[in-house]
Amino acid sequence: MSNIKGSKLKIYPPEFKVMVVEDILENNLSLCEAARKHKLFISSDGFKHGGHISGGTVSMVSRWKSIYLKEGKESLLNRRHGKPLVRSSVKTKFNSKEELLRENKRLHAEIDYLKKLDALVQKRMQPPKKSRK
Repeated sequence: MSNIKGSKLKIYPPEFKVMVVEDILENNLSLCEAARKHKLFISSDGFKHGGHISGGTVSMVSRWKSIYLKEGKESLLNRRHGKPLVRSSVKTKFNSKEELLRENKRLHAEIDYLKKLDALVQKRMQPPKKSRK
């Protein structure tokens, strides 16, 4: 279990998470009982407080259990901490700079087309001008 430098956030190793969840399932423990048994007394400010189990701790253990039950033990072991990187999906769509430039040019043409179409629709929706006599 480690803290990120400069943060109160505690990161538990995947093996520890699996051990806690399997203990819950094998011994029919409640989330609070498991948190107490494994000394997860973390409050909202990130510090241990004399045996008090916070809602955040119960929620964290509940997430571990949910991942374990829905996706399996391996998913909990292999899960990365934090948000997934977005850049990886962009790299798979465009293999070269030329493809990216072609897509950019196509999108600019589409925008120009839509602007012209919008102008035509707006012009048709205007009431006809009355002529002066």
